Amino acid sequence: MEIVENIKHNLKKHKRMISDELYTLFDNEDSLSLSELLIHEFGVAIKGRCSGNKEFYIKNKDKYFCVPTFKENDRYFIFDIFENYQLKLDDLGQFDPDDIAISSMGRLETPLWKRRRATEAYDFILVDELHLLNFNELGIVHYLTKQSHIAPISFAVDATQAIGDIAWKNDSVLDYLNIEDHIKSEKKTDLTAVFRCSANITRLASIITSSGTALFTNFIDPLAHASGVQYDIKEFQPEYILYDESTVSIHQKAISIANGTHDELGCLKHKIVIIYFDRLLFEEAKEEFSQSNKTVSCLLERGDISVIEEAKNKNDFIIAMVDYVGGLEFDAVILVGVDKGRLPREDRSISNTSKVFNNYTSHNKMYVAITRATKMVKILGDSRRGISPLLDSAVDDGAITVYE
Repeated sequence: MEIVENIKHNLKKHKRMISDELYTLFDNEDSLSLSELLIHEFGVAIKGRCSGNKEFYIKNKDKYFCVPTFKENDRYFIFDIFENYQLKLDDLGQFDPDDIAISSMGRLETPLWKRRRATEAYDFILVDELHLLNFNELGIVHYLTKQSHIAPISFAVDATQAIGDIAWKNDSVLDYLNIEDHIKSEKKTDLTAVFRCSANITRLASIITSSGTALFTNFIDPLAHASGVQYDIKEFQPEYILYDESTVSIHQKAISIANGTHDELGCLKHKIVIIYFDRLLFEEAKEEFSQSNKTVSCLLERGDISVIEEAKNKNDFIIAMVDYVGGLEFDAVILVGVDKGRLPREDRSISNTSKVFNNYTSHNKMYVAITRATKMVKILGDSRRGISPLLDSAVDDGAITVYE
């Protein structure tokens, strides 16, 4: 953001060099949204698809790049920002995950590893949740097998959970793994049985993902042919609760709903998670719960089982950002701040580019959040804002009941 704000302050000197579309994006977009777009561009486009190669990035016109670049000067401009970003990391003595992955790949390409590979690498590799790795991390995997001419690798992918990676495509995973064309003998299995969620939750998630496929050419609907197998689970209709947020804090409302859910299910409190999609709202929740002496356990990183255990021992509800709940399972989820204007986020400062990016990631995150629940989904929003467009189809199809 520091780099972005400096560029915005001196933007006029770049006006003649870059396209009007890119100039308008930097001139009108807020610094936070611009930072998110650029981080995606650096990781996926520059480091991932272009291997950090300046000339390749400049000459490439890949439609999956996040930032709209219409001519070479646009990409020179973006690459200069990228180099400035890398210098800042160097000054701070920090590395981002892409730097680590690329450095690791360099070590695995040395003669020393080639010599040791036959004895120290793996006979077979199985990767669960491959979608959590980006392009640079994926490139490491094939170096870890004992032989380079075959690829005994089995992996599970749910591309809908590849949050924010608008370049992800199921049919090109082998390319991401950097496996040569002549050894691409792939056996593909589509898994259609849903073991975690009740039928009602599966239906809701499917409608949201199918609406995503209608908007994005590479958005995957993994539930298109899915069927639930949890016949012993009591079915609860997902609920969309819209209320006037000026009457009571949305966080207090969320706790009230959590208490009602706890009584209805008769489960332990740590089996209920309150999920936020906006970091500022999440920080606000932590502060408010602390001041009102309502104890909750905060999940602050993905898959932190110690927080789940702590919540179990303290009999706490869990609150979390949606980015941290992947891979976890709860009896019930309560999604907070899902309404028109907040998910996907809309305001005057957001460009068309950001709208596409935000809309895509919002579909991703809703799918991840909803499919954490086995029994019950409750979604909370402000009635003054109205229904989130992400849920329009679900409401129309009766997959979720609206309470106002």
